[in-house]
Amino acid sequence: MNPNSFFENFFLLAETPNGIQKLREMILQMAVQGKLVPQNPDDEPAEVLLEKIRKEKKIKKSKESSEIDVPFDIPVNWQWSLLDDISDKVHYGYTASADETIKDVKLLRITDIQNNKVNWDTVPGCQIENEKIESYSLSNGDLLIARTGGTIGKSYLVEHITICSVFASYLIRIVPSSFILPRYLKVFTESPLYWKQLYSKCSGTGQPNVNGTALRSLVTPLPPLEEQKRIVTKVDQLMELCDQLEFLQQKKHESRIHLNNAALNKMLDAGSPEEFADNWRLVCDNFGLLYDNLENVEKLRQAILQLAVMGKLVEQDDGDEPAEVLLEKIAIKNKNEKNLFSPKSNEYPFEIPTSWKWVKLSDIVDSRGITYGIVKMGAEDSKGVLALRCSNVKFRRLDLHNVRTVTTQISNKYKRTIIQGGELLMTIRGTLGGCAIAPEYVKGYNIAREIALIPLIKEINNEYMLNVISSPYIQEFNVSKTRGIAYKGLNLKTLADFLIPLPPLAEQKRIVAKVDQLMELCYRLESNIRQAQENGERLMEAAVSGLLGGS
Repeated sequence: MNPNSFFENFFLLAETPNGIQKLREMILQMAVQGKLVPQNPDDEPAEVLLEKIRKEKKIKKSKESSEIDVPFDIPVNWQWSLLDDISDKVHYGYTASADETIKDVKLLRITDIQNNKVNWDTVPGCQIENEKIESYSLSNGDLLIARTGGTIGKSYLVEHITICSVFASYLIRIVPSSFILPRYLKVFTESPLYWKQLYSKCSGTGQPNVNGTALRSLVTPLPPLEEQKRIVTKVDQLMELCDQLEFLQQKKHESRIHLNNAALNKMLDAGSPEEFADNWRLVCDNFGLLYDNLENVEKLRQAILQLAVMGKLVEQDDGDEPAEVLLEKIAIKNKNEKNLFSPKSNEYPFEIPTSWKWVKLSDIVDSRGITYGIVKMGAEDSKGVLALRCSNVKFRRLDLHNVRTVTTQISNKYKRTIIQGGELLMTIRGTLGGCAIAPEYVKGYNIAREIALIPLIKEINNEYMLNVISSPYIQEFNVSKTRGIAYKGLNLKTLADFLIPLPPLAEQKRIVAKVDQLMELCYRLESNIRQAQENGERLMEAAVSGLLGGS
């Protein structure tokens, strides 16, 4: 890709992942490579410019260009130089304590520089002897570099200054030669070429820093003065365009988030199957508009699960045996004489269809009850029993990488949590949100204390129950009921008292089928988005390689 192709594809590149930030870097790198604006053979060459600087500084010729380890080729009328060659002065700032009460002399610090701007009204003053003010007083055209900490290398160009201010000791001032455009040096100190060199010259680990000697030795591409002006003008134009594109992208993103939230909320608030169907059609008709980002797809996934547990995802069938009859049969079969399935009406979190029933989670588990696993895993035993930990139970799936083992003795001590297959597993300590059905192939595994084992009675569809415990209704309730400070957890009694919206068995199966279908749709949407992102990244990589190859 040549510069002309770059500008022709500018808006397309802006739409790639993190495209605008990468465009800014490319613009700056092109600027210092001589690829941003055309060269004018009538411009006074940079070689003559350097000679004028030497005469002004009254120094002999420094390193020849051939002696400098140059990173890439530059136009014939440019010259490679060291930053020291084109600077009148490179020195550290003044050491003093900030004093808010002093107004006549300001003390500019690293923290006062934000997004290339300084709010001079908030910059404190400092005590400084009159004879030292001139040595540290800032002037228009001074370039300040942060020399330590997390902001190392950050630059600020002093412009339009109308007050007396010195600069603090954690800043290094570069005073450009009068033959150099300060704003071109500012462009250089934002380019990838600058940052690559700066990081290579940093010292220290916990608190990295760069010194004046390192800055003086930075290899700097120098264009003719007239071209410096054209470069700065072009960079300003393109950066302003990037700002506008960034603003429009953000507004577009916010608009789509808002539209998606509004559409999903209408479905969740639908008062009838007909109203829900209308709102669902509205979502389907605008899939291309709403679901071009992963955030909205995740919200769609959560809405699907919430609709499932509210009885709005599939239609009710009058021929289904009501959940109340199912519960009576279960009670008779299990000879359960307790007063089951009767939470108070004012405890209901939301309305459910008339054929459904609110129950407590503890009422639909088998005789093992809800329990957690091994309190202390103990030493691993390669011939022992595999035991799932919190990290193995993800959202709606198991991850069997790095499964630990425990001794048979430890596992036998916790026989109640040996997996039989088909139970629900749910993280209740540490990282919450994990939930999965234990498949038959993990039969015989045990679990750690961070996981609750929920053995459902056979008359309840465990896949439907997975939808319930992975829905926003339960997930949000989990978070609200956790206890602890450093290591939060969910109490088993609280878990047992969860109110579960239970549909007729036939409807449970229809819900599972519909959720599976829609989850597959979400997966395809995510795959398409990721593929588009990968294509965009390849396009950007090709642009960078073709335009800046060899840099």
